[in-house]
Amino acid sequence: GPAAALRSWLAGAEPEPAHRERFARPSPRIQLARTLADLGATAAMDVSDGLVADLRHVAAASGVRIELDAERVPRAPGASLEDALGGGEEYELVVTMPADAVVDERALERELGAPITRVGRVLARGPAEVVSRVDLPGGHDHFSR
Repeated sequence: GPAAALRSWLAGAEPEPAHRERFARPSPRIQLARTLADLGATAAMDVSDGLVADLRHVAAASGVRIELDAERVPRAPGASLEDALGGGEEYELVVTMPADAVVDERALERELGAPITRVGRVLARGPAEVVSRVDLPGGHDHFSR
């Protein structure tokens, strides 16, 4: 949502109200993060630099390879796949869980009011990278100009 709002503003247009709202009033998923930690989450971070960029941070810090199923990545109505993969300024979480973790995604959604979608898997130790069947954007790089 926030990336779609920013794209609209940069084009001189007014963003859709839902996109503007997600940009102006993000909703941190604190209780969801705590619950997932209690269920065994091994890594988690907000998607502030873009999903792909932040998954690359997780891969590098953990020394793993992550396979992303880009088509499964949720997006706000009217947002593009590029917005969902490369846009930042989100307070949504990307979380890794052990393969044997028992997580009832629908029950957690009902309990916490936040959608949960499995979008990939950790393949193995190194090389630290994110791979997908689609071209992946870079996301935000704090050290670029």
